Amino acid sequence: MPSPRKLLTLILPCALTAMLAGCATAVGTYTGTSGTAASAAAESLRPEARPGRRSRSNDADATASASAAAETGSAEDRTAACDLVPELPCEAAMEDAIDFWWQVFAEFDRLDSVIHVRDDAGLTLEVLDFRALRAELSGERFTAERAAREREAIAAIESRLAFLDQYSGDPDTLDAEHRHLHDLLADDAAPDRYRRLIGGLRVQRGLRGYLVDALKRGAPYLPHIEAEFEKAGLPKALTRLPVIESAFSSGAYSTAAAAGMWQFIPTSARAYGMKIDGVQDQRRDPWRATHAAIAHLRDDHAALNDWALAVTAYNHGRGGIQKALRAIDGHTLGDLVQGYFRPPFGFESRNYYARLMGAVAAERSLIGSDITAHTEPPLMLRFETIQLDRAVPYPTLRAFSGAAPDVFAALNPAFHPAVVAGRIPVPAGHLLRVPDGTKARFDEAWRQFDFASLDPPKRTSVARHQVRRGETLGKLARRYRTTVADLRRLNDLQPGAALVAGSRIRVPDRGDIATPTAKTEMKPRGTGGKRVVVAGKGGDRKAKAVKAKANGKASKAKPAPVRRHRVRAGETLGMIAQRYGVSIAAIRNVNRLNGNTIVPKQMLNIPSA
Repeated sequence: MPSPRKLLTLILPCALTAMLAGCATAVGTYTGTSGTAASAAAESLRPEARPGRRSRSNDADATASASAAAETGSAEDRTAACDLVPELPCEAAMEDAIDFWWQVFAEFDRLDSVIHVRDDAGLTLEVLDFRALRAELSGERFTAERAAREREAIAAIESRLAFLDQYSGDPDTLDAEHRHLHDLLADDAAPDRYRRLIGGLRVQRGLRGYLVDALKRGAPYLPHIEAEFEKAGLPKALTRLPVIESAFSSGAYSTAAAAGMWQFIPTSARAYGMKIDGVQDQRRDPWRATHAAIAHLRDDHAALNDWALAVTAYNHGRGGIQKALRAIDGHTLGDLVQGYFRPPFGFESRNYYARLMGAVAAERSLIGSDITAHTEPPLMLRFETIQLDRAVPYPTLRAFSGAAPDVFAALNPAFHPAVVAGRIPVPAGHLLRVPDGTKARFDEAWRQFDFASLDPPKRTSVARHQVRRGETLGKLARRYRTTVADLRRLNDLQPGAALVAGSRIRVPDRGDIATPTAKTEMKPRGTGGKRVVVAGKGGDRKAKAVKAKANGKASKAKPAPVRRHRVRAGETLGMIAQRYGVSIAAIRNVNRLNGNTIVPKQMLNIPSA
């Protein structure tokens, strides 16, 4: 007969589904700063959601199982959460934290706030339910009121902790609120057990809805990811790292300049073969990033010889983990969690592995409810690949495939907005994805297309600009006829980042705009038909004029007058051409315009009539 723990694992999906159906009344409702109602409501919580730690089984079967495990070296004495993720290690020191995150992902939703001990994540002190408040308030009012009530609840708990720290009387004389805390901490015999928790409490909001949304978003990619991890011999649970990294969003960016589904920072991305340039950021490509993540995790495991440490190193850095282990002469993640408290090994790093384990356990325990991660990938993500042998605008390539814009973008997510808009071409050599079954159509459209009708770029698509004092992204965006958002993406700049005078940044290379930092700048043709070359400000030579022969004599080439026109709102190329007495084609040619589209404040070169 299976042990109670095994039975729990077998019935958990149905049990959790039934419990979650009534979760609106399952947790205590916070009603004020006193905490009386919250403490009383705790008595009505389902056992799994009550404050404290998840209870351990101590029946005869479990005891016998644990004894057998001690003799055989197996893991039968692990927690239920760890039983659901057998392919990854689970130390005793990590059990409480893993159980806590399992509850956060499986049992608590967005309107639940769990107050727990920061350095002992498994110790839950109170659960607040904000469903009633959400029915009354919305938007910023709800957000502000919820945060205020969370702060008040923590202050009330800390007040009770301070009282208990000084209290030496009979526990039976305590009121319900203080007795509740006393009983939660009864197993801790340390004289400062109450005092040391003051200032160390934290609010964790439920993540069940987040998990459901993340797995639905990742469903089109998971079959490929799981197949690649299996091929590489990596544990299947690691395929869920994007749940806690990015919620499976290929467009995710972090304040640490990490990007994509697998959240690579630029240095790591380039180290693992991904391109980040003015055309694309391959960190946003789920297929390329998955291959890089496999290599990254494999290298971390080879260096640390433990998957718990390797996973933590993916977040904290391999060198940081090795340094921390040396500092305490440790060997496992449990050693670090219990004995290493130096920055930057903070809450996120200490709980990273437990969060992954909890998320995986929650997914596996909730299969059959509203988790839909195991569906077949939609047709839009079944694809064929094409190697480009010339630079072609993105809109033209999409037209060749016949794919809808969102489908084509989902298959080729690494391109910057300037490429998608057609302002920068997709370079030759790029591996393009098209929907499955459309390659033949693409090839035929390619063969029949008149590429001479395109105005191919006469210079490279990206240039470098040396920042001058006082220059901003806004000024440079206007100068190079682009947007601030495009400049940020080209240079991995976060919103609010300031430019540093003297630094060099990437800018779209326009054939008609002279880059101030170039060694030479190209000026319009002179009357003698020869181009004049003058040294730029960054050059180390004096300006020289190229002499041209006219009427058999050498004479200086005199440049024609240069006319510049700033486009006004409502103006068209036809209106501007008529004003200056030139043709539309002449203006398009001198400004390297692919069409007739111009925008207000755009600067145009006007050729001689």
